[in-house]
Amino acid sequence: MFAALDLSCFAYLPISNRPGVAPQLISTYPSAWTKHYLQSHYERFDPVIIQALGYPETFKWSLIYKSDRDDWVLAMVASRFGFGFFPEHSIIHDGIVARPLVIPEYWRNIHLVTVSDGPKSHAVGAMEAVTVCEKSGYRVTATVVDASGLVKAVAKGDLAPPHTLDSSHGKSYGAVSLGPNFGESTTSAVVGRVSSGPAFGPLQHLPGVFLVPGGVVIKSGEDVVGAIGVGGAPGGDKDEVCAQAAVAKIADRLR
Repeated sequence: MFAALDLSCFAYLPISNRPGVAPQLISTYPSAWTKHYLQSHYERFDPVIIQALGYPETFKWSLIYKSDRDDWVLAMVASRFGFGFFPEHSIIHDGIVARPLVIPEYWRNIHLVTVSDGPKSHAVGAMEAVTVCEKSGYRVTATVVDASGLVKAVAKGDLAPPHTLDSSHGKSYGAVSLGPNFGESTTSAVVGRVSSGPAFGPLQHLPGVFLVPGGVVIKSGEDVVGAIGVGGAPGGDKDEVCAQAAVAKIADRLR
């Protein structure tokens, strides 16, 4: 039926008022997701279902997800001040384009929203680092900073410990702060240079710096434009492998 209606996706959810009768979901969405949806009883707080039960008229999903905060974020994106992650149906601002960021292991697809010709390297790099570590079974967070140390993107993997928000930032900040000074591109290389010298102690205590392996400098040609730090794997060397993979992923966008 949905093919005849030329629908890209379809969902039909009859809900009974009788106690003990479970809802039935007929949908073109992946079976793993629909099973998870029903087992978690998402229909009890799904804003689309709540709207449909209270108001029988047809409506647009975008209006359900609309909020003043989202309007503000989308306006900032349209003005080229950044990017955001949104459900596809909530992206209604003129001049905004949604680019799918789909990781099969995740339950929900999200979209990076940016202007159609704007850069998106920061978010793609952070997501790539988390994805690479995820494939090895590591729950990590990745933080990207620019050349001045300002945070440009953060991607926290499912079940990554809270402290990885700080450790990943400290590694990226340490890489972009100290890497150029020592002519190195990774925090592991910086540690190798200074660990046996008198500077190691003071450098370890610099505000915002976490001087352990896991941070990698990002370059455009010979110019340092930022860094990415990864935290959460069982060893900084493993974090750094994921960070290196992220830098390689966005290399073609930095030429």
